[in-house]
Amino acid sequence: MAALWVAMAVLSMGAVALLLVPMARPRRLSGSMRAEYDIRVYKDQLKEVDHDLERGQLDEKKAEAARTEIQRRMLAASSENTVAPQESAPVSNKAVMAAVAVLVPLGAFITYFSLGTPGMKDFPLAGRTGETAGAVSRQDRDMVAKLAERLKQNPKDLQGWILLGNSFMTMRQYADAANAYAKALEVDDARLDIALYYAEALTFASGAAIPAKAIRIFRKIRKAKPYEPKSRYYIGLYKADMGDIKGAMQEWADLMAIGDEDAPWRKIVQTRISSAAKKLKVDPDSVKPSAEAQKLAKAKATTEAHPKGVSREQMEALAKMTPEEREAMVRGIVESLAARMEKNPGDADGWRRLAQVYLAIGEKEKLFMNAKIKYTNEDIGDLKIIQDFLPSPDELVFKDDSVKVTISLSKDSVDFFKQEAKKNNTKYQKMIRKLLDIYAQSHRKPLTKSSTRTRKNTRAG
Repeated sequence: MAALWVAMAVLSMGAVALLLVPMARPRRLSGSMRAEYDIRVYKDQLKEVDHDLERGQLDEKKAEAARTEIQRRMLAASSENTVAPQESAPVSNKAVMAAVAVLVPLGAFITYFSLGTPGMKDFPLAGRTGETAGAVSRQDRDMVAKLAERLKQNPKDLQGWILLGNSFMTMRQYADAANAYAKALEVDDARLDIALYYAEALTFASGAAIPAKAIRIFRKIRKAKPYEPKSRYYIGLYKADMGDIKGAMQEWADLMAIGDEDAPWRKIVQTRISSAAKKLKVDPDSVKPSAEAQKLAKAKATTEAHPKGVSREQMEALAKMTPEEREAMVRGIVESLAARMEKNPGDADGWRRLAQVYLAIGEKEKLFMNAKIKYTNEDIGDLKIIQDFLPSPDELVFKDDSVKVTISLSKDSVDFFKQEAKKNNTKYQKMIRKLLDIYAQSHRKPLTKSSTRTRKNTRAG
């Protein structure tokens, strides 16, 4: 920091010196140069007089008078040229010089403190491109600080935590970004995209090998979303760090096989493959995609060829059909998609599309009946028949006398009875009471004859 101030002081002094030296230099009168110029002008005038005399514009008498006057002026100019040059006193420049010496450095320092950042760390040339890309203004930092303060008051703001994490990633504060994404996952731990952000931030924050926590997340995402490129790329990096160069090449080769042809990351992954192949001294093209990657690539190609599951011809035919015919055709297409998914159960995106179709056509029950039930003749073991004492919801709507008590039930139970009561146009409290009455009646022990005589004898005595 001290070197910076010394350099600034030297540069300021140099700039002031460049301005003061010309101002301090004594000025000389320019009489000599002026006289020489005047004499040249007078000589030209003498030639003009002779020229006018030849053309008859002047007579001899006027021409002689003009020559005499011009010659007199030439003599006067020559006499001025012989006077010694005098130096002018630079007294009139002292105020200006003092102002320049004070105001120029002062203005420079004021401007630097207003616009500059004295505390900013040095930028080495080798890392200047990457570092300056992440530089942010003070205004941006203030906005991020305000967002962090607001999230303290509202910790359930999912989008706020994601925005804060993205901001910290831009500012290259990777540890803070990881903490923000962790808070977002506390709000919604089912979001795999946030989990991916979190794992990536952990990786950048480590600065070395990929942390174990991050690699577990990457593997989870790879399993759930096999077409997601980042997880496969980082898993390949992890294998390379662990010394499994061949495994890393296989991971990257699979990524190249299932990825989009115009993906921006393809050049980076290809470079990684070439580097790994060089270490193993093998041909990069010798590593072929795995069977899993080939299957995923084929499924993707089929999906891209028929993204909606309906061709143009089918759409035109649908427009001309009756509602009944249209419904039959749609169900045929859905059944075809379901059959294709049974042959390719690893396509998570396909299952999601199929579920959306079932919801759209009102067949919600099929969302939970994808697997076929297979019955066999095997022995199922000892059986114990238990009488079903629980009534159906319809039987819980009768009125009866009651004694008011207070009980605590789980929220799920109360929600169930509320829904059934609404269907049967009654109160859910009555249904709960009826259920308890039937339960008690079912388990109440009947009185025997002996117990009856005992009770009578007791009364008689």
